[in-house]
Amino acid sequence: MSSPTVVVVSSSLSQHSRSRIMTRYAVESLATQDIDAQLLDLAPLEIGAYPASAHAPGLLAATQQFNAAHGWVLASPIYNFGASAVLLNFLHYALDSDFGRWKPFVLLASMGGQRSALALDH
Repeated sequence: MSSPTVVVVSSSLSQHSRSRIMTRYAVESLATQDIDAQLLDLAPLEIGAYPASAHAPGLLAATQQFNAAHGWVLASPIYNFGASAVLLNFLHYALDSDFGRWKPFVLLASMGGQRSALALDH
């Protein structure tokens, strides 16, 4: 039996952010558990507002990689008490069909204080 595939999504635009550090750690940790952990970095995709950039370079390949996985780790910095707009826009594209729904996932969020602990709850 082959190893399960988990796509770890990085949605930070900053190369040195805490959420990016978390994604690298998640990939390394999952790999030690005999899991095919694949990093999906959304920063180079330049995803605009949904649905205007449906033909952005790399978006189709990214959504196919995302939907082919057995599960997901979604990492996001917290901006204005909410998830990264890059992540939210990508999820609109990736979950636009029934192929990507109903899979197990984990949310990783980097936040500056306790007051933003529920930021991803929406």
